Amino acid sequence: MKFQTILLSVFGVMAVVGLIVFSAMPAKKSSPIGAAATEFSGASGNVQIWGTFQKNQKLEALIQSFNKKYADYFYIIHVSRSKEFR
Repeated sequence: MKFQTILLSVFGVMAVVGLIVFSAMPAKKSSPIGAAATEFSGASGNVQIWGTFQKNQKLEALIQSFNKKYADYFYIIHVSRSKEFR
């Protein structure tokens, strides 16, 4: 019982410290209140989506459209995987 209490306390403190650290980090590209919806406050990066469905023209067009619209913030890549690849 004492070990469990100590372990939960340690992880609880780590969670609170992590929350404080991430909430105190300044945003990379902060936008003022009321800014356009295309401006994200600090969110950016590349996303790789794995899927069991094959690429098709509609999916490719959707991804390209998204990549053009949000080029300064995000970039999506789709990789087809077989169902056996788990």
